[in-house]
Amino acid sequence: MRITYARCIVIANALVAWDRLTLAELQMALSRIPREHLALVFDRMAVNLGVHRAGFPDLILFPPAKAGGPTGAAGYELVEVKGPGDQLRPNQERWLRFFGEHGLPARLIRVERG
Repeated sequence: MRITYARCIVIANALVAWDRLTLAELQMALSRIPREHLALVFDRMAVNLGVHRAGFPDLILFPPAKAGGPTGAAGYELVEVKGPGDQLRPNQERWLRFFGEHGLPARLIRVERG
């Protein structure tokens, strides 16, 4: 994987910000996100990249692994963050619905002024 990563970081890619993704982060993502989930997302994007690229959640969280055990039900979670007065756009709603229909861990977090 190290050789493939080294080859990819010098190639411009509209879907991956290679300059912000370390090899360790990539390895963690590939070990924590089930291949079936990746395939579902990539298949959806491949149908119409121009439409499905927009609206993807803001964050991918990797909860800490429990001591002496597996990472739990999900090794990752997709999170859409909305601030005060900010509403979900239709493409974001479609992604969240897609995740729910396919059992991918995702949620919406609303941030309020404190």
